Amino acid sequence: MEKGDFCFKQFAVRQDRCAMKVGTDGVLLGAWALCSAESDILDIGAGTGLLALMVAQRFPLSRVTALELDADAALQAAENVSRSPFADRIRVVQGDVRDFQGRWGCIVCNPPFFSEDICSPHDGRHLARSAHSLSFADLWGAVVRLLLPGGLFNVILPVREFPDFHRHSLTHGFCLIRSTEVKTTPNKPPKRLLLTYCMGEATAEARTTLVLTAPDGGRSKDYQALTEDFYLI
Repeated sequence: MEKGDFCFKQFAVRQDRCAMKVGTDGVLLGAWALCSAESDILDIGAGTGLLALMVAQRFPLSRVTALELDADAALQAAENVSRSPFADRIRVVQGDVRDFQGRWGCIVCNPPFFSEDICSPHDGRHLARSAHSLSFADLWGAVVRLLLPGGLFNVILPVREFPDFHRHSLTHGFCLIRSTEVKTTPNKPPKRLLLTYCMGEATAEARTTLVLTAPDGGRSKDYQALTEDFYLI
């Protein structure tokens, strides 16, 4: 273990060569995502490998493919996987999802979401966060191609991006079956949406709200319950 590693209960994430560090969005999606117990899982835009590691822990009968465009991040993800208890079930691939082939029963993605025409002072971070690196149209095109019939697609988005993102889902014949609004405090508007899609006829959507912060400033009981298998404290 080295200084700067982000330590979870069953694995640690080294992140010095990745533009996007471990953050709340990734942890939320990894703990919340819905997959069938034995489905093979694809993580699009793996970054440090966090999501791949989390779903490998949660679904011990699944094999996980972690796909990452950036070469340095892919190397770091492979390093993190190799040091984990799940190394025999996670394959890290460096490549572009727009050219990727295969079929999976579950897809997870913490996608680039800065669609505004702005640039980060850190070019790598801008590539990792900007919709210019992977548009919603490209992402949905990949999901349609790579998801098995009956499969599930899990994603986290800023609330402001939802209308455009959801429009693409309808174009491709997907329905939203599950969503959670994420608020930092009860009185603030939601900033993030956790979403599960599947292809087919619309069904009743299961809607919930998750408040992250307790009155004392710590994690709320619901947030703690969601992430208790991962966070050390």
